[in-house]
Amino acid sequence: MDIKNDIPQEENKDKAETEEVLISGEKEDNETFNDNIAFKYLKELSSHMELENEDGEVKSSFQFIEEVDHNSVLANYLNKKAAEKEEDHNFKIIPFGFNLSQKEAVQTAFDNKISIIEGSSVSSSTDAILNIVLNAVINDKTVAIISESDFFALKFVEILNKVDMDFIIDNIIDNESDYSKDKIEQWLSLKRSQFEKRNLHKERGELKDIQNTLREMLENEDKLSLIQMEKANLLNEISIPDNGKKITLPASILLQSADKIMLLLEEYTMLIKKDKYIKFLNKIRFLFKYGISEFGFYNNKFENVKKLLINRYNQLKISELDVEIESLKNKLDRYIIEDEIIYHKENSLSILKGILYERYSKKTDAEILENEEGNNSEDTIKKNKAVITSINSFKKSMNGWKLFDYVIIDEAEKIDIFSGALILACARNIVLMSDPNQVFDGPYDKTNNVWNEIYKEYSPDESYDYLNNSLLSSITRIFPDTPKTVLVKKYRGSRNPVNLYN
Repeated sequence: MDIKNDIPQEENKDKAETEEVLISGEKEDNETFNDNIAFKYLKELSSHMELENEDGEVKSSFQFIEEVDHNSVLANYLNKKAAEKEEDHNFKIIPFGFNLSQKEAVQTAFDNKISIIEGSSVSSSTDAILNIVLNAVINDKTVAIISESDFFALKFVEILNKVDMDFIIDNIIDNESDYSKDKIEQWLSLKRSQFEKRNLHKERGELKDIQNTLREMLENEDKLSLIQMEKANLLNEISIPDNGKKITLPASILLQSADKIMLLLEEYTMLIKKDKYIKFLNKIRFLFKYGISEFGFYNNKFENVKKLLINRYNQLKISELDVEIESLKNKLDRYIIEDEIIYHKENSLSILKGILYERYSKKTDAEILENEEGNNSEDTIKKNKAVITSINSFKKSMNGWKLFDYVIIDEAEKIDIFSGALILACARNIVLMSDPNQVFDGPYDKTNNVWNEIYKEYSPDESYDYLNNSLLSSITRIFPDTPKTVLVKKYRGSRNPVNLYN
């Protein structure tokens, strides 16, 4: 099956007419890059690429691009022009691996034209990709996942198959689609009794409340961990004065709050550094400000006074932290986070299926009329499907892709800039998945001297150097302020984390 006839398209016809083609002669709708050094460099690279298939599609792909769609990330990449942030206020459903970093990753992906998600855990990264894909699909956005290989691409299909939602993914291998209209119709038939009379608007509102409470409890859990660490550090700092005799703080200081004692210590230290001792006028000022009437207290060695003040501050701060710790523990003891995450996932998936049932059942009804009129009904359902493919399969059929609303690149640190540029040409927004434990080894034929010769001939910015940059490093050098979310995954109690999060 030719992929050119089975690709996602925009719902809005007017928008599609201006943005659907990457290669166009309509210069009023596209930005000219013929004089752009980086673009010329990439085109020259493509003319020296080895053929990826017998038709030479990869070699010639960049040669065919005379104009770059100004809505694509490639336009920003070549111009080094960062896009303005546009916040997406739609409620995000996070069924897979819900935690604070997953929520942040999804929101950041929809708020920014270019975003990075970093995670050393394969399951956490997979969760983030699936969460983004599902939110894109239910909001009528086209989305593509570009994986390192066809084998890794299958993991997303398998996970969605386990939750009975694999029909939203169209897996493209070697330019062949696995799309099945029968699979969707069968799914709709099985779900009809379950979803026909549901109030999804009300259910989404309830899910939002569940998610907000869960977020608050996760924040409390993180706060509790930080406070306990702070308490442990304060306990380690408590020491005993070592001047050979016991000295004590004046009773007036013992009545002060922790913050007031810290303020006294700062002033005391500043005066000692300045004058080497506490002058009489300062003793009078401290009498009114801190109630210190025992002037003999100032005869003690500064180091011992400093230790006493620090100890008193630590003791008071520890008491304050104990109150916070007890309060947070009481809240968390009444709320079992593990169970709520499972409950949240079940509700999220149920609502997602309900939304998809409404959408696809309506499209199926519309197909009846289209069939009568002799139109191609398959494209009607496929408009909102997600596409998943490997980098090689993508490049082989690159000339047939349209502009996706979102493209997610898995393991972006392994993608060279030439392959990456082809993907950017097809992306309105891009999400780069990164593993800090992976490194870029360079292109497969890095010993070829022609790459250095081309680089010297065009002399583009170092950020575009084909030999020494992955797509990830290139983008982070060009756009150093690209928002990045670091995924954090917690394993809780004795529960099986694989079952809990996947």
